[in-house]
Amino acid sequence: MIRNCLALALAALALGPCAGCVAPVLGAGAAAGATLATDKRTTGAVLDDQAIELKASGEINADETLKGAYVSVTSYNRVVLLTGQVPSQELRDRVIAHVNTVDKVRSIHDELTLGPATGMKQRGIDSLTTAKVKSRLLGEQGLPSVHTKVVTDNGVVYLMGMAKHNDAQYVARIVQQVDGVKRVVLVVEYLD
Repeated sequence: MIRNCLALALAALALGPCAGCVAPVLGAGAAAGATLATDKRTTGAVLDDQAIELKASGEINADETLKGAYVSVTSYNRVVLLTGQVPSQELRDRVIAHVNTVDKVRSIHDELTLGPATGMKQRGIDSLTTAKVKSRLLGEQGLPSVHTKVVTDNGVVYLMGMAKHNDAQYVARIVQQVDGVKRVVLVVEYLD
């Protein structure tokens, strides 16, 4: 499985910038049906999250002043996670302002870093790390019923979802053991 994920990540690197987003989707494709069944979000929240991601990304991509930035928008239960790199605090503020205009966003978790955008090589490594994390979680015996969205940026793994405190900490400890993970950040709505 890891060899297949590596091949997909390398293929994504060879195909260009848009393909980098494909590897984690393909690597986790087998899990999609199972995770949807255990997803704690309502169908409306899932659709809202997709709309939030599309609208916010569109606003950011349309802003010519942000062309030197690399910003990823991820939404889970209407909570937005911003990852990536922006050249200045002023541009970081512009990104946040764009997301604040999107309907149904409950809160923004800003993890943007100041500096040059990561290159395709690092994004490919991040895609591979995401696939390894998802594979590890799928193969873990006795894992609590925790549905998480996994996002990796520059070696930092963000886990988004809804869970009990102890379950979220347990999952974070497992993820921290995955090769390539520098740090784990929980962006979790706690159910207890």
